[in-house]
Amino acid sequence: MGIVAASVIESVEYRTNKSMLEKFLPFFSITWAKKYAGKSKFTAILLKPAGDGQRLFSKDREILLIITKYNTLFPRLLDQAERVRREVGITRVDPVLLFVTGSGEIFEKETQDFNNRMDQLNIIIPFMNEAVLEDSEGHCVERQIKKYRQFKDLFDISDPVSEDIYYFGRQDFTKDVSDRLRRGNNIGIFGLRKMGKTSLIKRCEKIIGTYRDAKIVYIDLQNAALYRMRWWEVLEDISIRMGNNIKSKFNEENGAKRFGNFIRKMDDGKRYIVAFDEIEHICPGIASADHWNNDFIELWKTLRSIQIENKSKLSYLVSGVNASVVETSHIGEIDNPLFSMVSVMYMPEFSNSESGLMIDTIGSYMGVDFDDDSKIFINERFGGHPLLIRLACSRLFQKYDSPDSGDIIITESYVKSHISSIESDLYRFATHIIFVLEKWYPNEYSMLEWLSQGETEVFADLARKHPEYVSHLKNYRIIDSDSLQIKINLIMKYLSNRLSGKIKDDTDIMSDWQDITAIRNTIEPLLRKFIKATLKYKYGKDGWIKKVLAAVPEKDREKLVGIDADDILQSRLYLLNLREIINKYWDDFKFLESGEKRNQISKNSMLIFIDTINNNRQDAHAKDVSPIEMDALRISSRNIKLVLEDYLS
Repeated sequence: MGIVAASVIESVEYRTNKSMLEKFLPFFSITWAKKYAGKSKFTAILLKPAGDGQRLFSKDREILLIITKYNTLFPRLLDQAERVRREVGITRVDPVLLFVTGSGEIFEKETQDFNNRMDQLNIIIPFMNEAVLEDSEGHCVERQIKKYRQFKDLFDISDPVSEDIYYFGRQDFTKDVSDRLRRGNNIGIFGLRKMGKTSLIKRCEKIIGTYRDAKIVYIDLQNAALYRMRWWEVLEDISIRMGNNIKSKFNEENGAKRFGNFIRKMDDGKRYIVAFDEIEHICPGIASADHWNNDFIELWKTLRSIQIENKSKLSYLVSGVNASVVETSHIGEIDNPLFSMVSVMYMPEFSNSESGLMIDTIGSYMGVDFDDDSKIFINERFGGHPLLIRLACSRLFQKYDSPDSGDIIITESYVKSHISSIESDLYRFATHIIFVLEKWYPNEYSMLEWLSQGETEVFADLARKHPEYVSHLKNYRIIDSDSLQIKINLIMKYLSNRLSGKIKDDTDIMSDWQDITAIRNTIEPLLRKFIKATLKYKYGKDGWIKKVLAAVPEKDREKLVGIDADDILQSRLYLLNLREIINKYWDDFKFLESGEKRNQISKNSMLIFIDTINNNRQDAHAKDVSPIEMDALRISSRNIKLVLEDYLS
């Protein structure tokens, strides 16, 4: 049984809500309370797990309870929760869980919709005011907690993480990278897809941001608005992110000079580390836009020469899956300016202890407990690859039959009984992960095929003749350094079955991904123009950007202060940000539902369309798309393109 802190028990906040808060005491102590006024009125309470609550939650963090009388989730709930967390101390409050009270079916339905969104890493557990107060036996609180702990599969999250709570393992590697960057070293971070490269950069950005002497300027080259830029426009964009208040655009003739002048005049004492993530998007021969076949050389010649002149002010980080961009001495007949410019580092795999910590932490929020042997088996089976480990845990969670929503116990024997079907289910991710080898390192890929067929003597002979091939496979953490065996059983099994004809070739899958990418590259620019045109017509030349920013999470909004409005919309927002704008202001876009029936676009169809092209892009955690879904996507894209072009004409 929990207790009420002396500082709380006589407070107005506690006395006003005493009847409700007493229902939480079997599970929590109440340590802090405060009432907030303004547009959104609520009372914030901190709950520390006690009694039966210690079985359900970590004793290290307190949980924030927001008490409201609203019948919907009030606007900016997460922003307000973050405000409270910062006020009482970030490390004190659990960053994932949030308890909220409200009234009515709509309130709970909106909470369920929020928890279903995979772009949100929070879990909101709703409590109906009436149900809690009327619960004479005290089961309502426990029932809601158990219901919503397993409502969301937190293992099935594949986007890069920026929250500390979701950053696991490789602490020494992260510190090494951060220290090198602060010292002014140029670094290249490479590894298989979904090994955590972007999450590493985000983590280094936070670490370096705690110092006053350096800052990371993050450039996400998978953003179509960026890779469509010419080389001088990229320099302009970097300078703006570094604080350059330009009065006129850079051009091909003056871009290099103006960027160099800006760097030379900087006197804030900081080293700026320009981090180019997803570097493949601008690499000659494989770039997402043809002009980079020439612009790549111009960009890096300029960046290299300016750094030589300003060593204390500027350094670079490049990240991607294809290390050949820094290993190749020439591009065609021209010297590669990136060759020998950066120190190459490859992402390490998870150790058993690092993987175990990730599984335990995520599982604790879901009421899922993996025993020690099961965690070791999963990590070794999937070669320490973070995404594959999480996906395997997700499938194990989904297969578990737990009708009473009680805690789930995963044992090694349970894992082994399901591992074969799980690996078959994950074949498409094997394709996605080793695509880099098949496309850019065909000789190394062939060696893997020999290994998967048990032809170790052929592999050993090739390894003696071409040790550089083996070096690549070791660096990508695909084969074991000592045994020279494939470390990720899923990849060995996939290659073996593919060669024996037991599974279809992945050409069709790649074709679908390419079609989806083409659709996205066509629709996304139109969508950005459409959003601006519509909101500008409704709210004026200054009001439209205020609406756009209001739909951006507060922590991201702070980074956009002082940046040109058009630059924010065109270069700084992701497709999911556009989705949120459309969702939030659908009343302003509702005219799309009128007109001829064949050209009507409903809110639901627009949001589904955006989710589909975002979730299935080639550089993401892509899911299989059925032929029927693919045909529907092509049809809806043509319709949306026609309507948007008609409106913008």
